[in-house]
Amino acid sequence: MLKTKEELTKLESNTFYDEGRYVIAYEDEGEENREIRMIFNEEDFNQVIDEYKDIYENVEVFSVAYADYHGIGYPDMTENEYLEWNNYGDINPIEHGGIFIKKSYDDPGDNSYDVVTINRVSNADQTLDENMWVLSNMHFDMDNLDWVDWKAVCDSTEIGKDNREIDQIIALWYYYGTDEFGVTEVIEGEKNVIKELATFDIQI
Repeated sequence: MLKTKEELTKLESNTFYDEGRYVIAYEDEGEENREIRMIFNEEDFNQVIDEYKDIYENVEVFSVAYADYHGIGYPDMTENEYLEWNNYGDINPIEHGGIFIKKSYDDPGDNSYDVVTINRVSNADQTLDENMWVLSNMHFDMDNLDWVDWKAVCDSTEIGKDNREIDQIIALWYYYGTDEFGVTEVIEGEKNVIKELATFDIQI
């Protein structure tokens, strides 16, 4: 049975309770196979709970941090609700880095994804710059990756062609960097970062 915010606060310890963002997770053949159905914010809590409580039997609600801590994963983005941006990076993307992914709208017949990442600039001494960020804008065509050295990618990231496409995308970015898939720009100032993300319809 879905829980209220008050019940959720009592259930989840302060170690991973975050009242800002929540997930609806559904079970696929048992609790050990929970997957995230959707992500929603504090202001949408009551509306989402009302919509889901009478529709799905095997669902639960958790904070995003709780889901991450317990390894409750994301399903492949095959349904319409996953055509919107989802952050597969840190819950605080401005401070610790964000990886935003969604299905591409350019050609509905293509199996491709748009990806935007944001990370603080690393200084020469390996510290993070307090006022500079790197934003990458990329496009991944999953049907045209014959050039990829999957063995090398797998050796480096432990992710291969048999993994979920979301995991493949992140592994490819880690291994090959941005240049193979898009462009990078350096942005000064947090307000400018938020403004630039908004041009992609990514709201922080």
